[in-house]
Amino acid sequence: MSTLYIIGNGFDLQHGLHTSYWDYRCFLCENYPETLRDFESFPTINKDKKELWSDVEKGLEIDYDAIVSICRDICYCSNTKSYNYIGCELPYQWIMDFTGKHFVEWLSSQDCEVGKKFTIPLDGVYVTFNYTDTLERVYGIADNHIFHIHGQLSKIDLFANPLIRKEIQFGTSNQNAEDIQDFLESSYKNHDCYQFILKDVIDQISRYIKYSSKTIDYNEFKLRSFISQYAIDSVVIMGHSINGTDKRYYDAVLIPKLRDKPWTVFCHNETDRINAKNFAESNQLKLHACDWENND
Repeated sequence: MSTLYIIGNGFDLQHGLHTSYWDYRCFLCENYPETLRDFESFPTINKDKKELWSDVEKGLEIDYDAIVSICRDICYCSNTKSYNYIGCELPYQWIMDFTGKHFVEWLSSQDCEVGKKFTIPLDGVYVTFNYTDTLERVYGIADNHIFHIHGQLSKIDLFANPLIRKEIQFGTSNQNAEDIQDFLESSYKNHDCYQFILKDVIDQISRYIKYSSKTIDYNEFKLRSFISQYAIDSVVIMGHSINGTDKRYYDAVLIPKLRDKPWTVFCHNETDRINAKNFAESNQLKLHACDWENND
């Protein structure tokens, strides 16, 4: 029997790594200010900076239907009763660097040569939402006991691999490019300016969403396959947001498969404890919450 450890960014932060979203903002501000400006001024993102950077992946979601409607309206000239494409270019090019090359370059700059903070077993089963190799390099956990659900930094050659997002997934879990494109095409295909303007706008939206989203269905399949290899008798969550953008993995895979097992959530503060309690009650879990400091 094995314990499943679910590892989030709080785990790396506890080891002194500078891997918060705000750290990424500082990196962009110093190295790629144009990308930072394009993100914070993107027309469908209407949040202040602190709120936006508290959950960047959520902030990447766009109101795609509103974008099409706006383009439909601003391109129509009532005097000539005709349409003009000017004003409908969606500034999405920055997203490829924001969730790809620049993101990986920032993570690669983090020093993972840190000491052990916790006591965790070599024979445990680990699902990590982190891109770093802290589990492998610091704790000596074998590769076949770890599933990097959104990709692994050490698998990337930043300078030789142009397809970074095939290995590293950074973005929202709530928008699917193919589904949204199908929806928009069926909604607007009979509009007068569909062929002249809206078709291209919808294609741009689809490309943006592709570069700002994770492949959730595929990830769920891989997660289910990974944990099915082991006889898991308990679950421990360390540094992962149970109500964040990755909640779907709990709802679709982890809770249905492991609901009857005891769960432990390591909490950083009282807010974490309240969230853990609500999480357990809403999902009918047997929960034990404890502080980070009590792990030893």
